[in-house]
Amino acid sequence: MEATGSNGLDQAAERLASEMADVEASISLVADGAVSSMTLTQMRFGQQLAGHFGPIADRMHVRLETSFVDEGSTCDIHVFRAREADRG
Repeated sequence: MEATGSNGLDQAAERLASEMADVEASISLVADGAVSSMTLTQMRFGQQLAGHFGPIADRMHVRLETSFVDEGSTCDIHVFRAREADRG
């Protein structure tokens, strides 16, 4: 039974690490102008990651917005360039 719990924690940690890398890469791609926007879908840790990476994105003139799907069990993160008026 303990191994199952440990395996579940390992899977959650892997998912979190993967989602963190996806958010970081998306912010970089948008900030560098490689793409104008991206949407990361079905993020298990989306709301927490948007809060964590929000200040970093702001410094890079990128915005992160979340929207919930599946009655709040996952969330999408929309990554896009901040408009000039939003930078104030």
